[in-house]
Amino acid sequence: MLSQGSEYDISKAYEGHQNLIEAYSLLVGIKEGHLKVFMDLLRSSGGAQMHIDFVFLGLLNRSLNICDAILILVAKRNFIAAAPLLRIQIDTLLRLCYIETLHDSQPLAEAIMSGLDFRKIKDSQGRKLTDERLRDYARAKFTWIDDAYRSLSQLVHFSRKHIFLMLSPLSPENDFIINLRVGQPDELCPPSQVLILLESTAKVTREILRYTEGWIEWKNEHFKFGPVERDDILADAVKLDEQGYRSEARSIWEKISFIEKRPELVERIKRRLAEPDEALGS
Repeated sequence: MLSQGSEYDISKAYEGHQNLIEAYSLLVGIKEGHLKVFMDLLRSSGGAQMHIDFVFLGLLNRSLNICDAILILVAKRNFIAAAPLLRIQIDTLLRLCYIETLHDSQPLAEAIMSGLDFRKIKDSQGRKLTDERLRDYARAKFTWIDDAYRSLSQLVHFSRKHIFLMLSPLSPENDFIINLRVGQPDELCPPSQVLILLESTAKVTREILRYTEGWIEWKNEHFKFGPVERDDILADAVKLDEQGYRSEARSIWEKISFIEKRPELVERIKRRLAEPDEALGS
C-alpha cells in the first residue's frame, strides 16, 4: 500500500475506487522492478556488454520513464496526457517482439546505433519495419495488439475522443444540456477508463520486462565468459588473423564482440584456439 503524501499517493484523488488504487500501486511496483532488470543485464555474461545490450537498455529505460510519467499524470487526473503514453509503451513491446525473432540481432543493433530510423530498417523479406509491419510479428502472441493500437492512436492524433472527454450530460434526464470542463483535474473521465489504462500499462510493461529477462537468461546460458576472458579470446583472434585464418578471426570479432546467437561457432573457435601453435600455420 502506498503511504499518504508520497509522490504516488492517489488516495484522495480516487477515494472510493479501491480497485483503481490497487492497480495504481501494482504499476508502481512494476516500475520499480525495472531497476533489477537493468542491473541483471549489466552483469550478464560477466559484464561483457554488446551492441544489442544497449538496444535493450534503451528500450528498458524508455519503459521505466513511460511508467513513471503515466503514474504522475494519473495522480494529477490528467487522463488525456497519460493515455497516449500507453501507445509508446506498446511501441517498445512491438520492437522487442521483432528482436526476439532474429537469429542474428547484430545488424539491427548496429543500424539503430548508427542513427537509422527503425521504420527504415528492412526485415528478412525486404519490408520496412513500420509499426504496421511490426504488428505482424506481434499479432500471434498478442491478439489484442491491433485494437489497442488503433484505439490509442485516436488519443495520440486529435480525434473526436478529445472533444467527448471534456463533455458530459449535465443530468441523465437531459442530454441537450452538457457540462464542459477544460484543464485539470479531468473529473469527467470515468474512473473505469483510468483503471483500464493502469491495468493495460501493467500488462504491456510486464511483457517488456519478460522479453528483456529472456534475453538475459539466454545470454548467460550461452556466453559465460567475463571481460578478461573475452579480451583474451579477442587477442587470440588477432593471432589467428596474423597467421592466415582471417575468416575465423573475423568470425570471433563479429560473433563474440557483439554476441550473435551462434554458440556452436564460439565453441568451434575456442577448440581451434586450444590446438598447438603449429596447427595454426597458414
